[in-house]
Amino acid sequence: MLASHFIARSLCLIVVPLLIYATCFRVHFAILNRSGPGDAKMPPSFQARLRGSPLNRQPFAVAYASQVTLRSMYPGSGLLHSHAHQYPAGSQQQQITCYGHKDSNNDWIIVNAGGLNVTEDPPEPVRNGDIVRLVHKQSGAVLHSHNTHMAHVTTNDYEVTAYGKPEWKDKNNDWRVEIVSEQSAVQNGELHAITTQFNLRHVATKCLLSAAAVRLPEWGFRQTEVSCSRTGGQAGDEAKIWVVEKHVNSRLAKTDMRPM
Repeated sequence: MLASHFIARSLCLIVVPLLIYATCFRVHFAILNRSGPGDAKMPPSFQARLRGSPLNRQPFAVAYASQVTLRSMYPGSGLLHSHAHQYPAGSQQQQITCYGHKDSNNDWIIVNAGGLNVTEDPPEPVRNGDIVRLVHKQSGAVLHSHNTHMAHVTTNDYEVTAYGKPEWKDKNNDWRVEIVSEQSAVQNGELHAITTQFNLRHVATKCLLSAAAVRLPEWGFRQTEVSCSRTGGQAGDEAKIWVVEKHVNSRLAKTDMRPM
């Protein structure tokens, strides 16, 4: 009798509610299969499944001179972002944050370590181990870090800013692409949109670009702090892992990015 009572309670109070919960989510995703204003909250691989999403078709292999948006894989962090506001202390250089909405201030151009916008034909792919610079499209400033100022909230990390021009001989603008995992069948050591998870390691200080959903104060518009961490970088360390969400390059053919 006791065993029967326990089984009945388990079925009614645990199994049945879980089935109802899972069924509701299945129906929800089956019906809401179109792109919309809430896309930016979802992982790129999910967005690529949605009808009408700009991620459906885009170039697969990322090349120099490509325009990209970069998403932190840490839940709630968002897209790498900058805007025309400076930090109130520290270096007082242009702020770098992660932002949870799609915005033209999320757009970056990948150039080589010399700051040159490489435009050969065919375009040169970005590979594991390459040293690159990321130029903020709207402001022209370059993703930058240094060991002279610490991050404003995560004070064990180095500050990350947008600073200088891509052609400047400033090693603090250099970042090494380190592929962590590749989710597609194409395992060729190249950087791919949506499917490649990677670290960006600051060449001068060896720290890793990081976004762990830590909010900045009002002066940072409560956006996510981006810092450069001196620890971590393993496959499970999502705060330091990035993915190319949107990829634009008119010299590259577009590919169907929807998962099979």
